[in-house]
Amino acid sequence: MQEISCNGYEVEVLTIGKDTLRKLEEMKNRRRIVRSHVNRLLKVLRDGGSFDAPIVVNRLNGTYRLIDGNHRTEAIKLWIKENPENQTRVLLIKYEGLSDKEERDVFRRWNSGRKQSSDDFVQMHRSEIPLLMKMQEEFPVNVKIYPLNESETGLHFSSTMKAYLMTRVEFPKFRPFGGGPTKFVQSVEVLGDEDYDNLAKFVEFFANVFGPMSKRNMYQTTTMLNCLMTLYFDNVAKHGEENIIGTFLKRIKDNVDMITAGKSGGRSATAQLYRMMVLELMKSIRTDLKIRELGVQEETEEIPANADETLM
Repeated sequence: MQEISCNGYEVEVLTIGKDTLRKLEEMKNRRRIVRSHVNRLLKVLRDGGSFDAPIVVNRLNGTYRLIDGNHRTEAIKLWIKENPENQTRVLLIKYEGLSDKEERDVFRRWNSGRKQSSDDFVQMHRSEIPLLMKMQEEFPVNVKIYPLNESETGLHFSSTMKAYLMTRVEFPKFRPFGGGPTKFVQSVEVLGDEDYDNLAKFVEFFANVFGPMSKRNMYQTTTMLNCLMTLYFDNVAKHGEENIIGTFLKRIKDNVDMITAGKSGGRSATAQLYRMMVLELMKSIRTDLKIRELGVQEETEEIPANADETLM
C-alpha cells in the first residue's frame, strides 16, 4: 500500500477483498442507497472493470468510516458475496479522526460538483434537526426522510415541512418555500415544541377530513399540502377546529377540480389551487376568512400573478 500525504488527508491505493471489507463502516446518516445504481456498478465489476473515482473515508478507532463511496462499496460487497475470492483496487482518500460535523463538511466538499437531493442533505444533518428527531420518535404518524413507497402510510418530512414553512411567512404574503437543501435545513433546525404541536394538530385535522396520511392519499401532494396547511393555520384559531373540519369536508373534499389541480406542481399551480379553495370556503365562511394576497411576482418573489388577480 502506497500512501501520499496531501492537504488534510492521505491518498492510498487499497485492495479490497473479503478481509479488508470488514474495515469499512457505514455511517448511520448515509444517504439512501439507489439499487439501480448499485446494480450498474456491480455490472462494471462483473465485466472486469474498476472504479476511477476515489472512496473517501474517516479513519477512526481502527475502522474506515465511509464518507463518500457508499454505492461503490455496496456493489463491491455484492461482488465479493458472489465469489469470496474476488478483489478490486480502489483509490482511498483517507482522513484521520474527524468529528461528525467535519465528516459532513468533507462530504459536501467532495460532492460540491454533484447534485445532492434535499432528502440526502436532511439525512446527513438529521442529528442537527431536533424537530425531526422528535417526530421520528413519537409523532402520531410515521415520518420518513425519503419519499414514501406506494404502500407506506405517514408523511414525507421535506414536503410537509416546506408546506409548514409557507404558513410561517409573514401575513398576508403568499409564498411557497424556495431555496436549496442548505436553506431548508437552516429553516427547520430552529423549530421546536410549539411547531411539533402545530404539526400534530394538522395531522389530526387532515385525518378527520381526508383520511390517513399515505402515499396513495390524493390530498398529500406538495401542492395540496401548501394550500391546505396555509388555510388551516390561518383560520383555525378564529373559526375553531370543529367548524374548520366541517367546512373542509363540505367544500374541499371530493372536489374533482381541486383534486386535478393538486396533481400539478410548481408555484403557479399552488396559486391556482389556493384561489380555488378560497372561493369555495367563502361560500360557507362568508366573513372573516383569513386570505393571503397572491400579489404580483415582485411582491411575493415566488408566485407569478397579475396585479388584478389578487384575492383581497
